[in-house]
Amino acid sequence: MKKIDIVSAWFYEDSSNPDNLYVSLKILDIDATIKTKTTSLFTGFLNLIKQLLFKSALPSDTDAYQAVFAVCWVKSNSYYSTLVHHNPDGSIYFWFGKSSTDYNDNIDIWYDIAGTFDKENNIITWVIPKDKIDNPHMGTKLIGISAHTHLRQLSDAGEGPDLAKDLAGNAKDYTIKF
Repeated sequence: MKKIDIVSAWFYEDSSNPDNLYVSLKILDIDATIKTKTTSLFTGFLNLIKQLLFKSALPSDTDAYQAVFAVCWVKSNSYYSTLVHHNPDGSIYFWFGKSSTDYNDNIDIWYDIAGTFDKENNIITWVIPKDKIDNPHMGTKLIGISAHTHLRQLSDAGEGPDLAKDLAGNAKDYTIKF
């Protein structure tokens, strides 16, 4: 499952648009990740085991996975997370979430935000309006930065369990510039 491997994650700002914070995540191979099919040997074996163990019918839509990408951090005792779901039908949803409690990774508020998939360079970028992160002032530190990716099978019942993950932590803090 190397295709969901995280290469790097970073924050940046643009002086010509200081009202936004940009968060980018580079993946080993985005195009391969979002086109992953269940025709692989691993998946065929996994489906057979599920059928034998749980004696259940396999989902009717088993020919693609949902790819999930996220970058998280802490600012002023609140937990923040970017999230994108790339679904088998090609739909892409970019979100940004905020927890109202100290370091709680259970997001309370979700916002639909802008973002891009740069398939040529394997980079996902979220565009976060700074007012959604309480208008941080110059010099504010974003700490506890981590990134994660997931690949999960979808069925008629909804999202299934994660079949593969990549977790990356221990990133350098980011200091707001504008």
